[in-house]
Amino acid sequence: MEKPNFNITVTITETAPCSRSLKIQVAPESVQATYDDAIRTLNNQIRLPGFRAGKVPRAIIVSRYAKELEAETIDKLINTALRKALEDNKLNPIGQPELDKDCKLELKLGEPFEFTANIEIAPVFDLPEYKKLALTKADTSVSEDEVNDAINTFLENNIDYQQTGKPAAQKDMLKVDYKAAIPEGETYSDKCNYLMNGENSWLVLREPELLPGASTILVGAVPGDEKDADISFPKDFYNTELAGKTFKYHIKVNEVHNAIVPELNDEFAKKYKMDSAQQIKDNFKKNMEARKEQVENEKLRTQVMDTLLAAVDFPLPEKLLAAETAHVKEQLANREKQHGKKDDEIAAMDADLAKQADTQARMSLRREFLISAIAKEEKVEVTFNDLIPVISEIAQREKKSIQQVVKALRDNRQMDVIGNSLMFTKTVDKIISLADITVVKDQK
Repeated sequence: MEKPNFNITVTITETAPCSRSLKIQVAPESVQATYDDAIRTLNNQIRLPGFRAGKVPRAIIVSRYAKELEAETIDKLINTALRKALEDNKLNPIGQPELDKDCKLELKLGEPFEFTANIEIAPVFDLPEYKKLALTKADTSVSEDEVNDAINTFLENNIDYQQTGKPAAQKDMLKVDYKAAIPEGETYSDKCNYLMNGENSWLVLREPELLPGASTILVGAVPGDEKDADISFPKDFYNTELAGKTFKYHIKVNEVHNAIVPELNDEFAKKYKMDSAQQIKDNFKKNMEARKEQVENEKLRTQVMDTLLAAVDFPLPEKLLAAETAHVKEQLANREKQHGKKDDEIAAMDADLAKQADTQARMSLRREFLISAIAKEEKVEVTFNDLIPVISEIAQREKKSIQQVVKALRDNRQMDVIGNSLMFTKTVDKIISLADITVVKDQK
């Protein structure tokens, strides 16, 4: 805790738009008081033969522990003076203040103690006009045709297969034997076996096809039919050994299982714990509108940020920008590695990755400072109640208690990350609530 009447003189110099140099001088009487306090603290801690705790003569302490006393006093002087300088001048540094590299720390009782510290601060800028922004939003209502299309897709995904005796048609599932005639002298790895030979294998007559063109070849077939056909694998086929090649196949149909698309009725609804077909339609419409609303809200947030960032410019703290750029660059390099790039290939991309990282880091920091300033202006806050839905979702997904998740998030310093994300969303949504929004129908 800062001592009463701790006197300092501070000279602040702007070394860069977001950088300040603080030359701090501590008055001699405050230096002495801090030194005396260090002696008292040490006296209560040490144990010397022949002396009771806290009763060791000052001269003995000064003689025996001169270096320790000097180091402790300098440390206290710097911490106390720096804290007071920041508070008195209403400076809120980003990161930890750093002592000037040329700073020589000398403790001389009866004289002022001087040091210089360098800090970075948030950029100072005038807020752009963020109220009454002109935004556009697509109509999120869902038509009956859209609902019907979605339900038809849902029904087709619930197809049942039955042997009805009808010839094979599109979407049916056939059990077949097939064999490719491999030209003499050609060999293929085991990865190709299931594509070139099969017994009682299932083929579904719809995309994606196991054997390209099988749907066309086998439509109309009945059990017992045998067909000879050329099957050509596309040049971009996932199996590179077969890509672009054509083989003669002999196919025998053993069984035909016709696709039975379920009918949307009350009986079908009960399978999904709903009372009626109409309830299924209502739920589809509600969920589709909710998804559209979510998409449009994200587009609105993008509009907000694009509009505001285009209306304001300000410098960024250099060290913070350098750290963020390095972090982003590392993420980009890791992404390339996950996509199969080797270390030498990533090294060859260094200049491009550095450029991408610089652009992304600048955008990210500008967005963060801008939203933080607007949040302060609008008094937007994130409370623990705002965090509960996110924490609950994590707890449910990881099958842990709320308490376990909270502890893990705090231990991993992820609570602030989540809080900052929620602050961003709450602030942008506040701006959207103040905007003039035009709803556009049939906007693509």
